[in-house]
Amino acid sequence: MGHKHAQPESADSGETVESLRDRLELLMGEKIALDLELHDVRKAFEELGEAMPDDLAELDVTEVAAMLTEAKVAHQRVLADFQNYQRRQIENERRACDGAAAGVVESMVGVLDTFEMARKMDPKQTPPEAVMQGIEMIRSEMLRTLGMRGFVVIEPERGEAFDPNIHEAVQRVDVEDVEAGCIVETMRPGYRMDVRVLRPAQVSVCAHDSETAPASDEEGADDADV
Repeated sequence: MGHKHAQPESADSGETVESLRDRLELLMGEKIALDLELHDVRKAFEELGEAMPDDLAELDVTEVAAMLTEAKVAHQRVLADFQNYQRRQIENERRACDGAAAGVVESMVGVLDTFEMARKMDPKQTPPEAVMQGIEMIRSEMLRTLGMRGFVVIEPERGEAFDPNIHEAVQRVDVEDVEAGCIVETMRPGYRMDVRVLRPAQVSVCAHDSETAPASDEEGADDADV
Protein backbone atom coordinates (compact mmCIF):
# COMPACT_ATOMS: atom_id res chain seq x y z
CA MET A 1 0.00 0.00 0.00
CA GLY A 2 1.23 3.51 -0.76
CA HIS A 3 2.01 5.99 1.96
CA LYS A 4 -0.10 9.14 2.25
CA HIS A 5 2.14 12.19 2.25
CA ALA A 6 1.36 14.86 4.83
CA GLN A 7 0.41 18.26 3.48
CA PRO A 8 3.20 20.82 4.03
CA GLU A 9 2.17 23.66 6.32
CA SER A 10 2.85 27.38 6.22
CA ALA A 11 5.49 28.36 8.78
CA ASP A 12 3.54 31.43 9.84
CA SER A 13 -0.08 30.32 10.03
CA GLY A 14 0.09 26.53 10.05
CA GLU A 15 -2.11 26.37 6.90
CA THR A 16 -1.71 23.56 4.39
CA VAL A 17 -1.08 24.03 0.70
CA GLU A 18 -4.59 22.82 0.03
CA SER A 19 -6.12 25.48 2.27
CA LEU A 20 -3.96 28.16 0.65
CA ARG A 21 -5.16 27.05 -2.77
CA ASP A 22 -8.75 27.29 -1.58
CA ARG A 23 -8.15 30.83 -0.33
CA LEU A 24 -6.48 31.76 -3.61
CA GLU A 25 -9.45 30.44 -5.60
CA LEU A 26 -11.79 32.43 -3.37
CA LEU A 27 -9.80 35.63 -3.89
CA MET A 28 -9.66 35.07 -7.64
CA GLY A 29 -13.42 34.61 -7.70
CA GLU A 30 -13.88 37.85 -5.77
CA LYS A 31 -11.51 39.67 -8.16
CA ILE A 32 -13.45 38.44 -11.19
CA ALA A 33 -16.71 39.56 -9.59
CA LEU A 34 -15.22 43.00 -8.92
CA ASP A 35 -13.94 43.26 -12.50
CA LEU A 36 -17.39 42.46 -13.87
CA GLU A 37 -19.08 44.90 -11.51
CA LEU A 38 -16.67 47.73 -12.40
CA HIS A 39 -17.09 46.96 -16.12
CA ASP A 40 -20.87 47.24 -15.81
CA VAL A 41 -20.59 50.53 -13.92
CA ARG A 42 -18.19 52.05 -16.50
CA LYS A 43 -20.43 50.89 -19.34
CA ALA A 44 -23.47 52.47 -17.67
CA PHE A 45 -21.63 55.79 -17.42
CA GLU A 46 -20.69 55.61 -21.10
CA GLU A 47 -24.28 54.85 -22.18
CA LEU A 48 -25.51 57.85 -20.19
CA GLY A 49 -22.85 60.03 -21.81
CA GLU A 50 -21.49 60.99 -18.45
CA ALA A 51 -17.86 61.22 -17.48
CA MET A 52 -16.78 58.69 -14.89
CA PRO A 53 -15.59 60.05 -11.53
CA ASP A 54 -11.83 60.27 -11.28
CA ASP A 55 -11.68 57.90 -8.32
CA LEU A 56 -13.68 55.31 -10.29
CA ALA A 57 -11.65 55.72 -13.47
CA GLU A 58 -8.40 55.21 -11.58
CA LEU A 59 -9.73 52.40 -9.40
CA ASP A 60 -7.37 49.45 -9.21
CA VAL A 61 -9.23 46.16 -8.89
CA THR A 62 -6.20 44.49 -7.37
CA GLU A 63 -6.06 47.16 -4.68
CA VAL A 64 -9.78 46.75 -3.95
CA ALA A 65 -9.35 43.00 -3.64
CA ALA A 66 -6.47 43.53 -1.23
CA MET A 67 -8.56 45.94 0.83
CA LEU A 68 -11.42 43.42 0.91
CA THR A 69 -9.06 40.68 2.06
CA GLU A 70 -7.66 42.95 4.77
CA ALA A 71 -11.16 43.80 5.95
CA LYS A 72 -12.04 40.11 6.14
CA VAL A 73 -8.90 39.32 8.12
CA ALA A 74 -9.67 42.18 10.53
CA HIS A 75 -13.24 40.86 10.91
CA GLN A 76 -11.98 37.35 11.68
CA ARG A 77 -9.53 38.78 14.21
CA VAL A 78 -12.28 40.74 15.97
CA LEU A 79 -14.55 37.68 15.94
CA ALA A 80 -11.78 35.55 17.47
CA ASP A 81 -11.17 38.18 20.17
CA PHE A 82 -14.90 38.24 20.98
CA GLN A 83 -15.03 34.45 21.21
CA ASN A 84 -12.04 34.50 23.55
CA TYR A 85 -13.81 37.14 25.65
CA GLN A 86 -16.90 34.94 25.86
CA ARG A 87 -14.80 31.97 26.97
CA ARG A 88 -13.11 34.09 29.65
CA GLN A 89 -16.49 35.33 30.89
CA ILE A 90 -17.84 31.78 31.11
CA GLU A 91 -14.72 30.67 32.97
CA ASN A 92 -14.95 33.62 35.37
CA GLU A 93 -18.62 32.87 36.07
CA ARG A 94 -17.79 29.21 36.70
CA ARG A 95 -15.02 30.16 39.11
CA ALA A 96 -17.32 32.61 40.90
CA CYS A 97 -19.99 29.90 41.32
CA ASP A 98 -17.40 27.41 42.53
CA GLY A 99 -16.05 29.99 44.98
CA ALA A 100 -19.52 30.75 46.33
CA ALA A 101 -20.29 27.06 46.76
CA ALA A 102 -16.96 26.50 48.47
CA GLY A 103 -17.69 29.39 50.83
CA VAL A 104 -21.01 27.85 51.89
CA VAL A 105 -19.42 24.44 52.43
CA GLU A 106 -16.57 25.98 54.39
CA SER A 107 -19.00 27.84 56.64
CA MET A 108 -20.74 24.54 57.46
CA VAL A 109 -17.57 22.94 58.82
CA GLY A 110 -18.37 24.30 62.29
CA VAL A 111 -21.78 22.60 62.14
CA LEU A 112 -20.07 19.31 61.33
CA ASP A 113 -17.86 19.79 64.38
CA THR A 114 -20.99 20.12 66.50
CA PHE A 115 -22.33 16.90 65.00
CA GLU A 116 -19.08 15.15 65.86
CA MET A 117 -19.38 16.29 69.46
CA ALA A 118 -22.91 14.87 69.61
CA ARG A 119 -21.79 11.55 68.13
CA LYS A 120 -19.20 11.11 70.87
CA MET A 121 -21.86 11.25 73.58
CA ASP A 122 -22.57 7.94 75.30
CA PRO A 123 -26.27 7.18 74.69
CA LYS A 124 -26.40 5.00 77.82
CA GLN A 125 -25.21 7.79 80.09
CA THR A 126 -26.78 10.78 78.30
CA PRO A 127 -30.25 11.79 79.50
CA PRO A 128 -32.91 12.55 76.86
CA GLU A 129 -32.89 16.22 77.90
CA ALA A 130 -29.20 16.49 76.99
CA VAL A 131 -29.84 14.82 73.62
CA MET A 132 -32.60 17.29 72.80
CA GLN A 133 -30.40 20.16 73.93
CA GLY A 134 -27.65 18.93 71.58
CA ILE A 135 -30.09 18.71 68.67
CA GLU A 136 -31.29 22.26 69.34
CA MET A 137 -27.69 23.47 69.55
CA ILE A 138 -26.88 21.93 66.17
CA ARG A 139 -29.98 23.47 64.60
CA SER A 140 -29.17 26.89 66.03
CA GLU A 141 -25.59 26.69 64.77
CA MET A 142 -26.76 25.68 61.29
CA LEU A 143 -29.33 28.48 61.09
CA ARG A 144 -26.78 31.00 62.35
CA THR A 145 -24.25 29.92 59.73
CA LEU A 146 -26.78 29.92 56.89
CA GLY A 147 -28.22 33.21 58.13
CA MET A 148 -24.86 34.84 57.45
CA ARG A 149 -25.50 33.96 53.79
CA GLY A 150 -28.99 35.49 53.70
CA PHE A 151 -30.92 32.33 54.63
CA VAL A 152 -34.14 33.03 56.58
CA VAL A 153 -36.72 30.66 58.08
CA ILE A 154 -40.35 31.53 57.31
CA GLU A 155 -42.27 30.50 60.41
CA PRO A 156 -45.23 32.88 60.99
CA GLU A 157 -46.79 33.35 64.40
CA ARG A 158 -50.39 32.58 65.29
CA GLY A 159 -52.62 35.51 64.30
CA GLU A 160 -50.18 36.84 61.69
CA ALA A 161 -51.77 38.02 58.44
CA PHE A 162 -51.67 35.51 55.60
CA ASP A 163 -49.28 36.49 52.79
CA PRO A 164 -49.62 34.40 49.59
CA ASN A 165 -46.10 35.42 48.56
CA ILE A 166 -44.48 33.48 51.41
CA HIS A 167 -47.33 31.35 52.82
CA GLU A 168 -49.24 28.38 51.42
CA ALA A 169 -52.68 27.70 52.91
CA VAL A 170 -53.21 23.95 53.26
CA GLN A 171 -56.12 24.04 55.70
CA ARG A 172 -58.98 26.37 56.64
CA VAL A 173 -60.27 26.20 60.22
CA ASP A 174 -62.71 28.17 62.38
CA VAL A 175 -61.32 29.47 65.67
CA GLU A 176 -62.60 32.32 67.79
CA ASP A 177 -59.36 33.93 68.95
CA VAL A 178 -57.93 34.49 65.43
CA GLU A 179 -59.28 36.91 62.85
CA ALA A 180 -60.47 35.61 59.51
CA GLY A 181 -57.71 35.47 56.92
CA CYS A 182 -54.99 35.18 59.56
CA ILE A 183 -52.74 32.24 60.34
CA VAL A 184 -53.79 29.75 62.97
CA GLU A 185 -50.83 27.38 62.89
CA THR A 186 -47.64 26.78 60.92
CA MET A 187 -47.80 23.23 59.61
CA ARG A 188 -44.36 23.29 57.98
CA PRO A 189 -41.83 26.15 57.99
CA GLY A 190 -40.70 27.73 54.77
CA TYR A 191 -37.36 29.16 53.73
CA ARG A 192 -36.07 32.03 51.65
CA MET A 193 -32.68 33.21 50.46
CA ASP A 194 -32.64 36.99 50.75
CA VAL A 195 -35.78 37.93 48.76
CA ARG A 196 -36.07 34.63 46.88
CA VAL A 197 -38.56 32.20 48.41
CA LEU A 198 -37.11 28.70 48.36
CA ARG A 199 -40.22 27.14 49.88
CA PRO A 200 -43.35 28.83 51.25
CA ALA A 201 -44.49 28.02 54.77
CA GLN A 202 -47.49 25.70 54.90
CA VAL A 203 -50.10 27.11 57.27
CA SER A 204 -53.68 26.74 58.40
CA VAL A 205 -55.80 29.86 57.95
CA CYS A 206 -58.78 31.00 59.99
CA ALA A 207 -62.08 31.17 58.12
CA HIS A 208 -65.09 31.99 60.31
CA ASP A 209 -68.45 30.46 59.42
CA SER A 210 -69.77 33.93 58.70
CA GLU A 211 -67.10 34.36 56.05
CA THR A 212 -67.97 31.17 54.21
CA ALA A 213 -71.81 31.27 54.61
CA PRO A 214 -72.53 33.73 51.74
CA ALA A 215 -70.66 31.55 49.29
CA SER A 216 -72.76 28.53 50.31
CA ASP A 217 -76.01 30.53 49.89
CA GLU A 218 -74.98 31.61 46.42
CA GLU A 219 -74.22 28.04 45.43
CA GLY A 220 -77.68 26.99 46.70
CA ALA A 221 -79.32 29.75 44.69
CA ASP A 222 -77.45 28.65 41.58
CA ASP A 223 -78.63 25.08 42.10
CA ALA A 224 -82.22 26.31 42.47
CA ASP A 225 -82.01 28.22 39.18
CA VAL A 226 -80.80 25.12 37.43
